[in-house]
Amino acid sequence: MTKVVLRVDKCRSCGAPVYWLKNDRTRQWAPIDVEVNPKGNVIIENGLYVVVSHPRVVADSERHMNHFVTCPSAGQWYGKRKGE
Repeated sequence: MTKVVLRVDKCRSCGAPVYWLKNDRTRQWAPIDVEVNPKGNVIIENGLYVVVSHPRVVADSERHMNHFVTCPSAGQWYGKRKGE
């Protein structure tokens, strides 16, 4: 199996380290916090992020948070579209 290397980027608002990953089901891009968070509901598998509804099921996996949830400046991005 090929190991996936994740590239660390920075949030343009707060500078926090994030991964830009596609969702395993929707293929929508989202910033995912690099920092592991035991309260997180996101796991990373094969370079994609997976949202889990029952974190206890994946208790042994490293969990992360969507950066839209943790960014102190997230509100400035809501409702914006490219070109605005």
